Amino acid sequence: MRFHARTHATAAVAALVLIAGAASAWAQPDPDLGAALGPDAAPAPAPAPPVDAAPPAPPDAGLTIDDLGPEFGQPELRVAASPRQVVLGDRFTLIVTVVHRTDVTVNLPEPLELGPAFEIRRRDERSRPRGDGKLEREWQFEVIAWGLGDVAVPPIELTFVLAGRAAVIVSPPVRLTVTGMLGDDIDQTKARGLAPPRLLRRRDWWLALVVGAGVGAVVAVVVIAALVRRRRRRPVVIGADGRARPVRLDDAATEAVRALDALAASGQLETDPRAAGLRMGEIMRTFWGRRHGLPTDELTSSQLRAELARRLGPRAGAEAVAWVERWDQVRYAGRAPVGDDARAMHAAARAIVVGAVEPAPAPTPTAPVSSDEPAVPAASEVTP
Repeated sequence: MRFHARTHATAAVAALVLIAGAASAWAQPDPDLGAALGPDAAPAPAPAPPVDAAPPAPPDAGLTIDDLGPEFGQPELRVAASPRQVVLGDRFTLIVTVVHRTDVTVNLPEPLELGPAFEIRRRDERSRPRGDGKLEREWQFEVIAWGLGDVAVPPIELTFVLAGRAAVIVSPPVRLTVTGMLGDDIDQTKARGLAPPRLLRRRDWWLALVVGAGVGAVVAVVVIAALVRRRRRRPVVIGADGRARPVRLDDAATEAVRALDALAASGQLETDPRAAGLRMGEIMRTFWGRRHGLPTDELTSSQLRAELARRLGPRAGAEAVAWVERWDQVRYAGRAPVGDDARAMHAAARAIVVGAVEPAPAPTPTAPVSSDEPAVPAASEVTP
């Protein structure tokens, strides 16, 4: 049944086509019939419109947007290069000009690819209206030519949108001539032949490294020796086991030790014992004043001995009192220490300063010592 229905529909369409053809033939005038009836019976022809006033015929419905010309809105594309002959590596300007209607949108690819023989360095764009109501849009590209010989800028595709439909037009290639850097000489592209062996020299830094290492070692030795020489002498205390251990001095003891060492190094103990004894007294009074908070400048000798005996322990107080009494003999009686006496007085003063910071341990019982042997000080100094 479906086949018969389709056959009937086809027959009906064919009949309609035949009827329409017959009606069209019937409506057209017959020239032979008009001549037979005479001039009065023939219909007058319609006047033709002026040729100049006729607008362009609209495009056929079967054409696409790519088939339209400028008269129907397609943009005009022109591409030029200036200059047309350049040296390898020089720059030239590629100018792309498009003329289009205001209702047409045009654009170039971004980025614009010209192939490996060209390099685009800068892009400039501007647009201006024309007197005929259209727009002229221009792109200028600064291009470097890297190809050699007769080269061509590849075709450039311009995309435009007309009446809501997009299309592309392509420009023809632009020919250029790129000459070599050597001018009239021919750039040889063939590989060179094998070159003979050449003697290559290389810098040998071994000697410089050895000399530098030697100089560095000498400088290091000199610096270390200077540091050792300038190292401050640190006092030590001799313990009961006979071993020396360093003493950590405070500010007052450090200044006193430095002053006593400077006095001994000056040689004044041998050249001027009395002045050296007076100087030792000033150093010790300053140390006791700073160490124990005593107004040593205002105390008399007896008052100073009493304060030292009260503030220090029995042994340290006795040593300090004995040293002050010996100093009074130098100051008031004029009994200057001479030779070993001056050095003993200096050693006793230094032992008092070091012992005040870290007292020596209690002495171990020993055999009695005869009165004619000198006493051994409890503290001494050892230079590391």
